[in-house]
Amino acid sequence: MRYFITGFRGYIGKNLWRSLAKDKKIELSGYDIKSTYLGVPEDILDFQLLLKRITDFNPDLVIHLAALTGVQGSLNNPSSYIRTNVEGTVNVFEACRLAGVKKIIYASSSSVYGNDAFSMSEHPANQLSIYAVSKASSELVADTYNNLYKIKSIGLRFFTVYGKEGRKDMAIPIFTEAIKNKKSIHIYGNQKRDFTYIDDAIQGIMLSIEHIDKIDEPQIYNISGGNEPIEMLKVVQLLEKKLGKKTKVIINKARLGDVEQTWGDISKAREELGYNPKGGWIK
Repeated sequence: MRYFITGFRGYIGKNLWRSLAKDKKIELSGYDIKSTYLGVPEDILDFQLLLKRITDFNPDLVIHLAALTGVQGSLNNPSSYIRTNVEGTVNVFEACRLAGVKKIIYASSSSVYGNDAFSMSEHPANQLSIYAVSKASSELVADTYNNLYKIKSIGLRFFTVYGKEGRKDMAIPIFTEAIKNKKSIHIYGNQKRDFTYIDDAIQGIMLSIEHIDKIDEPQIYNISGGNEPIEMLKVVQLLEKKLGKKTKVIINKARLGDVEQTWGDISKAREELGYNPKGGWIK
């Protein structure tokens, strides 16, 4: 089998690559948002280059993870998020169409739900940030390419993925560094999160690879920890206990665009994919 992964240098992407590379029967190729690969510049917005790379590799499946991430970043630079996340997704689907690839798994986000607490809507319409809008739009792109060209797709709405080598802009790495360096931690509002351990996120993708041949209509699954959401203050306390250090916590008012609480209904993923999150140290 041959799998083409966009965003393979990102947090989920590099962990997925490692997992897939263990199987010697699988061949892998990658592409990213804007970087250099084997001496050749690459950019998700460079359609002709993306098309050439997909066509030359001739994959059985494309896994599209490349995106600009983060709610606050999208408020500061909304146009870049729309171009990269929406136009980039269109480029991936169109390149697959032209290259004859009929199966795509792509990353969506829990942000599409806004403040819906316990969520499994097909296409919610209460997004609170441009990042969320860009991810919700990508899901509509997937639907449209199925309607027009019968391209099969599975969208995975990831809920706050964490673990070793996690993104530095996420709460847990930020909190960890602050505690280690005896700096204050800022929490914005009474946020609660449904955390997903990185191994569970990879499990969701691997199960989707196995499942995609069984579907005809586009499918969307929540990939979360399967537990009740945990308050950010509690996360700080768990980290303090783990690190054996204390720090000062400053509670600020909620920020524009931030979702107050996420809580993913994983019943569909359990039933149809066999998804069974094991969790990490946050349980």
